[in-house]
Amino acid sequence: MSTRRERTPSLSFFVCAILSLLLLACLSPSSAFSESLRARVVRVYDGDTVTVRIGRRRERVRLIGIDCPELRQAPWGRRARDFLRRLVLGRTVRLELDLDPRDRYGRLLAYVWLDGKLVNETLVREGLCLIYTFPPNVRYVERLRRAQRWAREHRRGFWAEGGLSETPYQWRRRHRRRHRRR
Repeated sequence: MSTRRERTPSLSFFVCAILSLLLLACLSPSSAFSESLRARVVRVYDGDTVTVRIGRRRERVRLIGIDCPELRQAPWGRRARDFLRRLVLGRTVRLELDLDPRDRYGRLLAYVWLDGKLVNETLVREGLCLIYTFPPNVRYVERLRRAQRWAREHRRGFWAEGGLSETPYQWRRRHRRRHRRR
């Protein structure tokens, strides 16, 4: 007579399963886990950096996922800044933070929303910047890629001229000694 031993899940199995689910939830790009702040834009420094007021506090904010030409990278750096200035200066926006809230310069990293539209995506779609992602802040990377593909296909902004002769990253590297972020 064979006895069949029934296996019962152990406590360690349940603990591992719960921890796995929690880890998956934390790594999920779902906005259910993101922080959102209302802020008023008080200064536009360049095409991808603004200063906002959150309550009584001022914060410098770097738009996640994009890289605009530098101001001295004529003419597109100033065009990107001027476009962003017309769009958001003096307006109340919603800042959506991703997994890593600050960059190495101490700036708040955010997706900027205005009237239900993602400003980061708008700049890409207008051909005023390139996508520039740094994991783990990649929540909207596919959306930004589609916007850049659309801008290139429809010859928007610098894509009408075949693109930039030098990416903002390449420009900064070439001007490293003379160019410093403020």
